[in-house]
Amino acid sequence: MKAERDLGQEMAAALRYASAWRGKRVVIKYGGRAMAGEKFGTLIEDLVLLRTAGLRPMLVHGGGAEISTTLQTMGMEPRFVDGLRVTDKDTMRVVEMVLGGSVNKRLVGMIQRAGGRAVGLTGKDGDLLRVRPHARADELGFVGEIERVDTSLLDQLTNSGYVPVIGSLGVGPGGDTYNVNARAPVAFSHGDGVRLWDTQGREYLDFLAGIAVSSLGHGHPALTEAITRQAGRYLHVSNLFRIREQERAGELLVEATNGLLQSAFFCNSGAEAVEAAIKLARRYAYDRDGSGDRHRIVTAEGGFHGRTLGALAATATPAYQVGFGPLPGGFASVPFGDLEAATAEINGSTCAVLVEAIQGEAGVIEPPEGYLEGVQALCRERGALFILDEVQTGIGRLGRAYGFQHYGLEPDVVTLAKGLGGGVPVGAVLARSEVASALVPGTHGTTFGGNPLASAAVRAVLETVFDPDFLERVTRAGDYLRALLGQLKAGGLVTEVRGQGLMTAIECTPDAADVANRCLENGLIVNAPRAHSIRMLPPLVVHDPEIERAVGILAHCLEAQTLEDGAA
Repeated sequence: MKAERDLGQEMAAALRYASAWRGKRVVIKYGGRAMAGEKFGTLIEDLVLLRTAGLRPMLVHGGGAEISTTLQTMGMEPRFVDGLRVTDKDTMRVVEMVLGGSVNKRLVGMIQRAGGRAVGLTGKDGDLLRVRPHARADELGFVGEIERVDTSLLDQLTNSGYVPVIGSLGVGPGGDTYNVNARAPVAFSHGDGVRLWDTQGREYLDFLAGIAVSSLGHGHPALTEAITRQAGRYLHVSNLFRIREQERAGELLVEATNGLLQSAFFCNSGAEAVEAAIKLARRYAYDRDGSGDRHRIVTAEGGFHGRTLGALAATATPAYQVGFGPLPGGFASVPFGDLEAATAEINGSTCAVLVEAIQGEAGVIEPPEGYLEGVQALCRERGALFILDEVQTGIGRLGRAYGFQHYGLEPDVVTLAKGLGGGVPVGAVLARSEVASALVPGTHGTTFGGNPLASAAVRAVLETVFDPDFLERVTRAGDYLRALLGQLKAGGLVTEVRGQGLMTAIECTPDAADVANRCLENGLIVNAPRAHSIRMLPPLVVHDPEIERAVGILAHCLEAQTLEDGAA
């Protein structure tokens, strides 16, 4: 009786929603890996029920796992770059065969066996999906991002009672077929420390930490407890009011600078932190000089500062900028590490120099000895602010509270994000009080930045990471990791090892994307920011046995890829 009563309550609730959504499109996206799960049959039944209740459902599907299996069956090795499938013309023929053929037809049959009517399509049919090439098309091939959706064909089908089943392909420039999304066929279900498990129960060592974000790893008790406690109290009240959690988080941040920086402004991401720093530098120069003549910001080639337009303009890497022009002006770039070029570029129109302590997205590129100190001296001499982008190098990543402390620098402004919240989205800008005072109320602001939930997470992270013993352990772990990687260099598998703390990269002879993909298949998560660079950014709580296991997997994958390349 209880089961019948529960079912009746569920149906009554469902009918209320069905009534509110009757006649409306409902798009359901299911990834290829998820389709292998036990609940997929239930989804098909629910989809037919939605159609019967008067809604207009459509199913968009992937098929990554089946694509990889089919490629391997045909003697073609699947390749990924930062989790995106490399799709050349030969791979695309297999992708079309799987998405437009086997997977699509199977789903249509399942819907029809469940009592519905379905029509199989891909985004190519009827010019349904128009796509533009991915920003990294030179590496990824025929991988695209949706630019336009023409719903006319879908409306005709749904109005006639059919459920469209759509494979994720689209039409790109010149009529070429593009693979849309094309993500690596892995979805995670949970984690513990440095380990992650996917939805199929496979275990992985996470040596990427969400790209330096999960500073305390997964499921850390202090962070989990802080977030849970704060969620039970209140989440948000806006910055119109004092927020005790935010004030304490800010105090911890400035205290760790040992009196160098006195003010903190919270935002939501690294890009927002960079945008705030850009505004701060220009407004400070404007207030000081009484004109807008000093507004140029000098950055370094190979750097990465974010994807908003201002941060993108500061990112002197053309591949990230293609298709987004015209970008905001007032930026100039010089080669990273070239002090002579910086000397020539920093002049009376320069309000700031913005540079990373270590260039992360370029492949963990360290500055030459004396370079950062020299740029700082130029800024002091010529009246420009020295801004360090520590989005990736800050919050213990280099074995110090901040990366600038590793180099003995005294920046005017520092941008932070990534590991700051341990996985909760949050960014911050630290500045000297004199500089920070340029942004008075009304000149800059944020709705969500530093809200109670984010601030509670920040406080839990900082109280853990800023402990001297913790930071010493980060330094030791990083040294140990590079020592083991150095042994691979001695064996000829690696040509260079670089980095500080737990921010490390190797240079290798095989294609790094191929190696990273092999690592994923063998239970190790790393990434390939450049053609022959493998980056390792494990959570700061990593232990020696995990480091040893990770290097062992990497060595195996380097060896296997080198042998395969030699055989080819």
